[in-house]
Amino acid sequence: MNKDFRVSVTLPTHPKALKLMRKLGDRAFYNLIRLWAFVSANKPNGVLSGYDEDDIEIASDWNGEPGQFVKILLDPKIRFLEKSDDGFIIHDWQDHNEYASHADERSEKAKKAARAKWETNDSETTAERNKKTRAQRLSDARKKGRHSKVEWEEMFSFFNDTCVRCGGDSNLHGVVKDHIIPIYQGGSDGIDNLQPLCARCNSGKGPENKDFRIDWCEKNGLKMPAKWVSNACRTSANACSNACPSPSPTPSPDKSSLTNVSGGPLADKKKSNHFREKTGNYFKEIKAVCEKIANLNLDGFNSYKFVQAQVNNRGHPGAILDALNGILKAKFPIEKPWGFVNSIMRRENGNFNEADAIKIHQEMKNLKPGELSNLTHGLFDQL
Repeated sequence: MNKDFRVSVTLPTHPKALKLMRKLGDRAFYNLIRLWAFVSANKPNGVLSGYDEDDIEIASDWNGEPGQFVKILLDPKIRFLEKSDDGFIIHDWQDHNEYASHADERSEKAKKAARAKWETNDSETTAERNKKTRAQRLSDARKKGRHSKVEWEEMFSFFNDTCVRCGGDSNLHGVVKDHIIPIYQGGSDGIDNLQPLCARCNSGKGPENKDFRIDWCEKNGLKMPAKWVSNACRTSANACSNACPSPSPTPSPDKSSLTNVSGGPLADKKKSNHFREKTGNYFKEIKAVCEKIANLNLDGFNSYKFVQAQVNNRGHPGAILDALNGILKAKFPIEKPWGFVNSIMRRENGNFNEADAIKIHQEMKNLKPGELSNLTHGLFDQL
């Protein structure tokens, strides 16, 4: 059943609505809305087969002279209602309320989708499974496998609080537990059947049972712990090998081409000043983290070069610092550090820029008219 219907913002001033109120009073507008609400909920296609004038006026909450409201609605100059062979039809209902008019079709599609979603191939019938509450289904899932808080926190840390489906592109903060094989499809509650997804990806996943952790690890050069891939082994013949890739080490770049912001022998004074200027208050922290990462001797990764690239791309210094700290906080071997830090950078850069934009907006709101005018003229002078 529909919970709403569409009313144009111009309806109160529409000539037909004005004529209706001139003939029957202002309350007639309310009666028209009541009729449409009834139709949307009970006759979404707008066809009132078997209805007579009394039925229409009762649905409209019409308290005036019997038959008068329907008569005016049928008036060719007003024509909110049309007569049919066996009742009435709301004039142009499907044109003006297309969404409401297809309620029955949407309902049938939803029923088919629900039937497909809850289908099962085991001894338990669909009807039996549908009767179960989520708590009952979760209890069944935990009989097949359980995970501890420590195990989830370990996975949370491994994937750096990142959605393994969109990689943070949704810009939503935090992740939730997603059962790779949904529990309503017989999936367990074990750690091998869990993956971190953002709220948007989790709600939009539906009955899909893909293990997105595998692709995420391949893109970011990480080797997923074997205890997490048993589910992948059951669902795909090659999943285990894909989940634990062993790429050859990336050749170390020519150090003569690297830029060192720490002021060491590889430093370029002009570029070092450029770093200091662009990273502002974050400079000392970024410099300290770069020095720590340099001591890790990560093959093929130079933190200074990463900072240079992000500065050139106008990356937010706060996001750069978070990306570098991600390496220091990682509790697992990072085989492709470039992909790892870039994934963090993509997620955090938008968050920092948004926070700065809000701060600037608030500061401008607090400016007095004269101060705001001076600021505007100053900008025009620069242009």
